[in-house]
Amino acid sequence: MNNPSQSTITRRFLEHAINGFNLADQHEVDSDWYSHARKQVSDVAYIYNLPAEYVSGIVATLSANCSVSVNIDRAFRYFEGEQVEFSGKLADIYSRRYAATGDAAIYSVGSSVTTDKTNEFRLNICPTHGPQHDHRITVDRHIADGATSVTSTVLNDTLRYRCIVGIRRVATQLNVTNAHCQALVWYSVRHDKGHADAFSFFTIGDEFRRRLEFADVA
Repeated sequence: MNNPSQSTITRRFLEHAINGFNLADQHEVDSDWYSHARKQVSDVAYIYNLPAEYVSGIVATLSANCSVSVNIDRAFRYFEGEQVEFSGKLADIYSRRYAATGDAAIYSVGSSVTTDKTNEFRLNICPTHGPQHDHRITVDRHIADGATSVTSTVLNDTLRYRCIVGIRRVATQLNVTNAHCQALVWYSVRHDKGHADAFSFFTIGDEFRRRLEFADVA
């Protein structure tokens, strides 16, 4: 399919962002998803006595093709030394590189080029880097679908660029950060798709709660 025009994408993102604000109010959660994500990454880093930048890298590496709740569960199991399906080997590659170099960036396998989506996500959720990187935008399949109003959109370079421009323009209109705006659009698109876990990052699961209590995290 042809890419929608920039003005069409920007209009759709504005509608989604406003809907995202309304959905956050309905669920009584902070509409800035990333501020909460950073707190959870910080808590996981505390539990396992690991650098927060490394934990954010592992969470981002394990984020492919899963819900937010599954993403965190994968991270817990990885840090417990368990085998993690789908992206566990990528996490192993990331861990070895980080141990050897101290470089927390996420690169394409066998490349010195950082990944478009996963590394942006890492920067957004890292508690030691996130607030300084609120201008960064994570363009995933849900943001792409919000731009096209079609599910399973094939994300090409032109569409990615227009998504980034659209998020920036709407963020300016609403006086929020780029990352906050992207989260609002993400809420709305996932909700429209019928994803019940769109707000699952705000719900601490029983196992996470047990670990937090054991580690005495405030």
